[in-house]
Amino acid sequence: MVKLKKKEIIVFDFDGTLVDSAKEIVDAYNESFTRNNLYKVPARTIKRHLGKFRETIIHKIYPSLGQRKIQKIAEDQSKLLDITKATAKPNIVKTLTALNKKYTLAIASNAEHKTIVETLQKLEINPRFFKAIVGMDNVTHRKPSTEPLKKLEKALGSKIKAVVGDTETDIQMAKNYNVMAIAVVGTRTYKDLLKEYPDIIVTDLSELTELI
Repeated sequence: MVKLKKKEIIVFDFDGTLVDSAKEIVDAYNESFTRNNLYKVPARTIKRHLGKFRETIIHKIYPSLGQRKIQKIAEDQSKLLDITKATAKPNIVKTLTALNKKYTLAIASNAEHKTIVETLQKLEINPRFFKAIVGMDNVTHRKPSTEPLKKLEKALGSKIKAVVGDTETDIQMAKNYNVMAIAVVGTRTYKDLLKEYPDIIVTDLSELTELI
């Protein structure tokens, strides 16, 4: 009996890559700031740091805060964030359908696992497109650690071909794991992404069907 070769894995980030959630994330940060007697900040200030841990973002914006205060704001931001209000990226279902014929699709995100699944369902993106999902609550070390990629390979029994993401964090994780890094313009500009030396930069996910 001939043993079929398993398809390689394409790993997608979630926020900013599959869905556009920047407004919801920014709003949650600013609401958490006001609840903790701090000033709101311009959206661009928060967007500059998206992709990093909550605590890191808060420290970057308010560097004089103590760790306990930062942790409280991070917890508030998590509770306030309603990512199910996000919108799907253009051409996402068409792109996933085409890629699914050649590759095994998976997600590695710094969002919570449950939030990812619920948001996909609400946006009518079938979660079954993705054979495995690793959220921040499924690992000890979050991106840009390579732990999410190791976990995906172990679960799926195949090798990762590429990571698709919209921030430096995704590119760094891919490079740390020695797989193809594909950057998506949106959260970061083309010029900003270029500084991280990804293998490919796209402006629309539909371009992937021709490039990989």
